[in-house]
Amino acid sequence: MALRSLTRLIAPFIVALVIAPASAQQAQPRDPRSDVPRPASARETALQSALASDPGVIANWLELARLQEQRGAVGDAEEALKSALAQKGDASVLRALAQFYGRTGQFDKAVATLEDAAAQNPTDPSGHQVVATYYWEKAQKDTSLSREDKLRYVDAGIGATERAIAINGDYIEALTYKNILLRMKANLESDAVRRDSLIAEADQLRNRAMELQKARSAGRTAIGAPPPPPPPPPPGSPDAMVSGGMAPVRVGGNIKTPTKMFKRSDAIDTR
Repeated sequence: MALRSLTRLIAPFIVALVIAPASAQQAQPRDPRSDVPRPASARETALQSALASDPGVIANWLELARLQEQRGAVGDAEEALKSALAQKGDASVLRALAQFYGRTGQFDKAVATLEDAAAQNPTDPSGHQVVATYYWEKAQKDTSLSREDKLRYVDAGIGATERAIAINGDYIEALTYKNILLRMKANLESDAVRRDSLIAEADQLRNRAMELQKARSAGRTAIGAPPPPPPPPPPGSPDAMVSGGMAPVRVGGNIKTPTKMFKRSDAIDTR
């Protein structure tokens, strides 16, 4: 009798202990899904209204795309950039679209768009050089690439530098990048004769680029311009450029370590 009474007294507490953790877990707020865009901001709504009245303001399209991308509406951002391109199909908008593709991991679309941008200015080698930097970065940094895919990207980068050099044979940046890409290709080459031939060609390009850089620096000094910054470490130093997991790719002399001319996050001036 006493045992049944005791059981009746403690039973509610046991039930509460069993149920409470599950209830508490259900009551916790859930994180929003990472693939679901956040709501549009007031600024985004205002930009859409302004563009409905005057779609020709490219800066508004670019800002709208940036805000949409930031809140996770990637598809909307791409459409905004394409709308900007329809209004003003010049190289600056194409580069903005290419940078968007680069940030969102769409490499093939990025380089295809950059090639379109380069074609907009057939007398300017810099557009092709930008394409070369993208191929170089892909081959250099993407460790998931097979040897065949890496070689394909290296060859595409070499082709882009050659298009730039065809426009301007003294274009230092393209000479430098072709030199480096040839050395990357040599690192992937199993035939010793072809490897030596690639390195010999790269040496000629490097030497030519160094001569041009020296002449450029001398010209700046002659007109009273400030002296150029110190050159990068010479070949063989610990700071010489290394091509991701392969043998060192030497830069040396007055040739700077490669840098991309347009970062994927760069703002584009459309004025």
